[in-house]
Amino acid sequence: MYKILPVNEPVITSYPVFANPLSIIQDNQQGWSWIISNFIQVVCPKPDSLTLNFKNYSESPILCYQHIKKSLINSRWEDIAEFIIDSIDMNNYVYMIVDQHYLSASDAFQRLRCPHDIFIYGYDSCKKIFNVADNMKSGKYVFSTCSFDELKNAYNMLPKDQDTIYPFNPNEGFNQSVKLLSLNAHIEYKFNINYVIKSLLDYLESKLTMNEIHQYRESHSYGISTYADVCEYVYLLEKNQVDFDIRSFHLIYEHKKLMRMRVDFLKKTNFLKDINELIEQCQKLETETLMIRNLALKYYINKKVTLLTDIVQRLEVIKELDYHLGYRILNALLV
Repeated sequence: MYKILPVNEPVITSYPVFANPLSIIQDNQQGWSWIISNFIQVVCPKPDSLTLNFKNYSESPILCYQHIKKSLINSRWEDIAEFIIDSIDMNNYVYMIVDQHYLSASDAFQRLRCPHDIFIYGYDSCKKIFNVADNMKSGKYVFSTCSFDELKNAYNMLPKDQDTIYPFNPNEGFNQSVKLLSLNAHIEYKFNINYVIKSLLDYLESKLTMNEIHQYRESHSYGISTYADVCEYVYLLEKNQVDFDIRSFHLIYEHKKLMRMRVDFLKKTNFLKDINELIEQCQKLETETLMIRNLALKYYINKKVTLLTDIVQRLEVIKELDYHLGYRILNALLV
């Protein structure tokens, strides 16, 4: 017997906490409306880190969420594999923390202990494999498979003090639990143009949105101002004071890719004046930020410092283009 729940390549793959739910809802009309309405604001959680992230959104209303304590699972099911199969049979996607040291699909396999997310969306009981996804290959989000035994070991060998699932709100940790996700059949979500305007203004003004005070500290930076944080990270990288991390560069690229998709959506739904130049400028930003990300990857391989200088110069140009384009989009809105 086998069953594979529907998934799609997510538009955001920088972090699995976003990629996993988006892979479920992205092909859903209401899900796409929610995605387009969100993922505008960017945060740098300094001084703890100079790695960018999207603003932590509330869990998507397009999905239903359940948190099942592992103590209950272990007392009612013979093993985690049986629980996963039963969950998928009931159309639930499974999200948990495991030690990827035991997963052959992961770069960490038999090399290092690696407590990390895993997203499970299917199984084949004849082949004894699960369909899984995560940023397992050089940080790239991939769909893959693992054996039942691999997942059992990865589940059982995870240290309890590292077994915490973080939902979209980082202040709501769920220790030693498994998260189930399923489509919400009762939701009617409409594209939220007012939230898009508010979020884009906050992004351009580098402003903390009032209803997020409980999530982030005043020391964090937002929106356009985070370009300076990425430049600071590059300077520290040049001095060998920080480890290489591609996520900020990839997130900036995905932010611009999604903005181009958002402008196209606004045009098609008659929220935006028919200005082809806006689409062209969005495409230019997307291309330029992809170049920056690729330069960062090239630096990781050859360690040529001149590449870092090029990245900083390009980021400074992109910041100005991004700022002016954002206000042009706002001024072109038909609301």
